[in-house]
Parts: sequence; C-alpha cells; structure tokens
Amino acid sequence: MKKNKGLIIGTFAVLVAVLATLGTSYAIFTKDVNTTNSYQIKVGNFNFTIDNEANPISLTNAYPVSDTTGKGLTPYTFTLNNASNTSINYTMKFVPDSTNTLDASKVKVYLTKGTTNVGPKLASELTTTLDSGTMAAGATLEFKLRMWLTVDATTAEVGKTFKGKIQVNATQATQ
Repeated sequence: MKKNKGLIIGTFAVLVAVLATLGTSYAIFTKDVNTTNSYQIKVGNFNFTIDNEANPISLTNAYPVSDTTGKGLTPYTFTLNNASNTSINYTMKFVPDSTNTLDASKVKVYLTKGTTNVGPKLASELTTTLDSGTMAAGATLEFKLRMWLTVDATTAEVGKTFKGKIQVNATQATQ
C-alpha cells in the first residue's frame, strides 16, 4: 500500500512539473501582434438642400377628377440639390398633416422625377418610401408632385382639406 501511495504521489508530482513547464513555455513563446493595417474613413463636405419647402402641399376645395385629368394638374415643384463633394443616399416620404379633414384614401398622389413617374397612388398607401436613390456629388433632381380628389369621392369630401409635406432623409454614400 505504501508503494502505491508513493507511486501516486510521484505521478502527481511529475504531472504538476510537466504542466508548470508547459505553461511557462507557452508564455515565453507567445507574442502579441499589433495590426499594421490602416483603415480609411472618407469624409466629405455634406451639403444637401431642398427648395420650395416654405410652400405647403395642400388640396383644398377640390372636386373629384379622373387620373388622366389629375396627372395634368399644375404640380408642386421642388428640387433636391447635392452640393457636397461626395455622393449621398436619400429616401423621400410624403407625410400627411395631422389636421387633415379629408381622408387619405380619397386623395391620389402622383410624383414625377425627371422623366420617371411614380403612381398615381392613394395617399393612404404612402406610408413607406415615395422615392429613394443615390445622388452623385453636385447632382440636382427635379420633382413634380400632383394631388387630386379621387373620382369615386362623394360630395361629403368636397370642401375638405388635405395637406402634407415631403420628408427627405439623406446620408453620405459609402464608396
């Protein structure tokens, strides 16, 4: 029994010595390496403007018209200008005013961006993006927005008011 006890203690002592040697060797032979990679952050002159934002977008005392007639109405015209020296990403939404007396499901909205047309859509469907894209540095985009009372509106809607605004969010584009 004394031989077994001595053998167990001896094996344990050798095992502790081996582990201590390995731990010390690992610490001696490992090295912390600092990266030499460089990271580039591009910063530009970010200057984004929208003109004609002082004039309200409103539909007052309107009568029901067809989509064909509505597309020919005088538009609310506005321009987005990227005066930055870097590209930008933009997202445009139409946000109805909280004081509207006319139901958004009775109003059609039609957007023209250059030669591209969006809609006509019901104003009640415009809870998401009206338009989005990337503008190059120095680019200008012209938009025309038309609104009209849908042809299926009743006389109860005539004389009510529907107002809204264009909301544009812009961020610097990653290259």
